[in-house]
Amino acid sequence: MGQCHGKATFIKAAAPFLNASEKDVNRLWESFNDVAEGFGLNQDELSEICRTLMPTLEIHARVDMDQLSAALFMALDTDENGLVDALEFLGTIALMSAMTIQQKLTFVYNCYDFNESGQISVDELTLALRSTLTGLCKLSTGVLCPSELVLEDMALHAFHKSEKQGVDDYISLTEFLKFAETTPEMTSWIDFFDCPAERVEENDRDDSDLENEVAVMAAGPQLSRG
Repeated sequence: MGQCHGKATFIKAAAPFLNASEKDVNRLWESFNDVAEGFGLNQDELSEICRTLMPTLEIHARVDMDQLSAALFMALDTDENGLVDALEFLGTIALMSAMTIQQKLTFVYNCYDFNESGQISVDELTLALRSTLTGLCKLSTGVLCPSELVLEDMALHAFHKSEKQGVDDYISLTEFLKFAETTPEMTSWIDFFDCPAERVEENDRDDSDLENEVAVMAAGPQLSRG
């Protein structure tokens, strides 16, 4: 995965959800666990989860909050199947939040530690990278998400740097954080989406805008899958 330079510009639908506090991100996680029946969220479920942000956003009417949530849902539901990946949504909110980088990475890591063992597999790490970057790229402009193959190679690279054997081994949170902090490709993408401030697109994207987007990443290291 090549390095990413500059700072992300987000679409209007993302604006209300930028720079969430650690408390609000954790509230979203708790609400997801209370509301959702699976990892695919419909619009009503996403809206109910996002209502936990109403006090922070100083929104008093559910209908107003639901309008913001509906716009976010439409931006994330790019295949228009009426569902949004819950962990893609949560990881994206976390990376756009006001949390420290270590807090962001820890939150995403824990989302994919499905058996709460304190370790994740190479497949789980690949899924974490793919889902989180997919969501971030959907909500920003001029960025194409790295391919699944490139992200799988990056996950394998993390395992190799941690002296793991690959598909049958696991990586701890400490090892993942060390990898993220010492690998330029990772740090550049994290920095790109960190501290969004007020970089929000003036106009919503249309199809012609999407066709003209330029990829800002190059093919990453081709690592052995052995």
